[in-house]
Amino acid sequence: MYQLLLLALILSGAFFLSSLFKRRIERSIPTWIFMIIIVLYIFGLLGKLLIGIYAVMALGALGLIYTAFSIVKDKKQTLQNILTPGLVVFVLLFILSWWAQKGRVFIYCDEFSHWGLTVKNMCMLDALANHPESTVVFRSYPPGTALLQYLFTRLSGVFTEGYVFQAMNMI
Repeated sequence: MYQLLLLALILSGAFFLSSLFKRRIERSIPTWIFMIIIVLYIFGLLGKLLIGIYAVMALGALGLIYTAFSIVKDKKQTLQNILTPGLVVFVLLFILSWWAQKGRVFIYCDEFSHWGLTVKNMCMLDALANHPESTVVFRSYPPGTALLQYLFTRLSGVFTEGYVFQAMNMI
């Protein structure tokens, strides 16, 4: 169920961008993922990282509403931009990534010493890794990938290392 929510969240924003800018979906998916990271970063700077997830979900819902209106307005063009082989490939790669990373755990040194630890701290504190209570050593490291990993793990409700790897696959 969680994976469907995550896929819907990614695709809803991509549908919105594709409808708004009249671009094919395969060009909109990376842009939407980057926008998710930016929104979470802004909320993280404000100390409201968890609220950032709700903001991303709200943007995704608004994106679906806009896409529905675009389909009503110009059905052929909108569906032509959304229903592409790129969408099928993305969904298949998303499923493959979920299946391949299910049950995976951190095993390498830097996963324990930094990037895995960063995501764990972000999930525990609902704050960026430079939070005073964080156990991360390299606090000035840019949190871009960690923010997407935070979204993947936080939406599941449970910190699972496989979701961290799946988020890395999406990037």
